[in-house]
Amino acid sequence: MLNNTLDGEDSELPDIVRMSIEICEDRKAVDVVAYNVDAISVMASFYVICTGTSVAHIRAICNNLDQRLKSGAGRLPRSVEGKPTSNWVLMDYTDMIIHVFHPDTRNHYDLPSLMGGSTVVYAGSTHDSVVALPETSTSG
Repeated sequence: MLNNTLDGEDSELPDIVRMSIEICEDRKAVDVVAYNVDAISVMASFYVICTGTSVAHIRAICNNLDQRLKSGAGRLPRSVEGKPTSNWVLMDYTDMIIHVFHPDTRNHYDLPSLMGGSTVVYAGSTHDSVVALPETSTSG
């Protein structure tokens, strides 16, 4: 379970983003970070970026995201690019894009360096600056 504090004024995250972060964390993804990219992207409002430690781990994270977002939120990705064996899988949910990387590939592409103008809205416990999500509402 995630901590229930979030610094900053914009503490409301869409359920799909919150759920995606929780799924990544549940699958033991490393260095889970979410960005609000409204100011820099017309393709999506949020990016969720995480790392799997092996091809099997990347596959497990992606499979779990696919299954749980479908069953829990009724959401299917618009497209999926890459395969676990390519060390980078991109899952496009229209309003959110999830990147699941192998550590070497994540370091090589260094997406945070391209995120100028975006806001970090979540950084997991393995990240230097920890920001946690508020509790998911159980009503509704």
